[in-house]
Amino acid sequence: MTSTVPQQSASQVSPEALSSDGGVRPRPARTPRLSAEGASGPSRESLARLHSEAESLVQSFAVGSGKGRVDLGRTNLIRGLVQTYKRGSGERSLHYHSNTDSLWMVLKGRVRFHGANDEAIGDFGPQEGAIMPAYARYWFENAGDGDLEMLQVMAFHDRDRKDAGRTDL
Repeated sequence: MTSTVPQQSASQVSPEALSSDGGVRPRPARTPRLSAEGASGPSRESLARLHSEAESLVQSFAVGSGKGRVDLGRTNLIRGLVQTYKRGSGERSLHYHSNTDSLWMVLKGRVRFHGANDEAIGDFGPQEGAIMPAYARYWFENAGDGDLEMLQVMAFHDRDRKDAGRTDL
């Protein structure tokens, strides 16, 4: 089964942007800030500046064949990554995150999520997954016969913190 993550050819990415594992090294990101917004929304000039700033920060990525974690990019509010797990592995420690909500989507393989007291949250295959709000306790395991590849999108609650606030139980 192949990955559903869009791939970029070498001609689409500058050589200095490629990382050692074949993925694309994301540019440091910052979220444009609106300095003056009126009651009816931003002025035309402010909106044009926001468009320009945000569009200069668009990050492309390609997932290499490496195992583990590939950071796709981040701003101060959102982070995207692909995590891979060998057969029989996973995040087997019950834990929660206090500073993020996460969306997990299976790209390849099968995953089984568990909650507090090992209750089943669900079994998911490609194009399926779960949303974990902050403080939801969970763990997961690779439930397939091969490698598991999942997209994780994290939404940060506190834009000044860089960590997800993970607590293992």
